[in-house]
Amino acid sequence: MPDYNELLIPPLVVTRLYWTKGFFYNVGHLDNVNITTTYGFYSAYWNIIEDEYHNKIIEKPHYLGLAGIATDIGVAYDVNRELIINKDLLKF
Repeated sequence: MPDYNELLIPPLVVTRLYWTKGFFYNVGHLDNVNITTTYGFYSAYWNIIEDEYHNKIIEKPHYLGLAGIATDIGVAYDVNRELIINKDLLKF
């Protein structure tokens, strides 16, 4: 079970590029998972919080990222920034 309190970066909407370039890979598939942690994406254009399907979310979720597709450069920038802020993340 993942520990959502240990996220390196907030939730992101990404393209298929990550899988086709080999940066990401699927380790399994789960159906009907009971997730108690909530997440969402802030849309600055509409000034709303929405899910990954662009449905409006009324209550503020536990984890909030920005709406919009992140490129591989965008994800790398966020990860790099977190590693600079907390060098302990480089330890395995």
